[in-house]
Amino acid sequence: MSPPSGFISFTRLRRLSAAYGSRGPLERTRPLIDELRSIARGHGASISLVALSWTVSFNNSQVVAIPGASGLSRAHQSAPAMALKLTGKELSRIDEL
Repeated sequence: MSPPSGFISFTRLRRLSAAYGSRGPLERTRPLIDELRSIARGHGASISLVALSWTVSFNNSQVVAIPGASGLSRAHQSAPAMALKLTGKELSRIDEL
C-alpha cells in the first residue's frame, strides 16, 4: 500500500527540518500548536476541532472545511467543530500567531 498523496515520511521531515537550521518548520509552528492545545483544553475539545472551528470562524461560516473527510465517519468526527464557538479573545490569539 502506497502512502497518501502529499504524505511526508518522518525521515524526509527530519531532512527538511535540518535544512531550516535550528528552527525547522515544526519548531516555527510550535507557538501556534501550543495555543491551539491550550484553547482545546479550555473547551474539552481536540486541537483539530479548534483549528476547524477557527477556519469556519475566519471565513464567516461561508466555508466548511473538513480535511480528510473522505468517509462518513471522518465527517462525523469533525462535525462538532461547527458547534464549537471560540471567543473573540481566542480567535485573536490564534490570528496573532
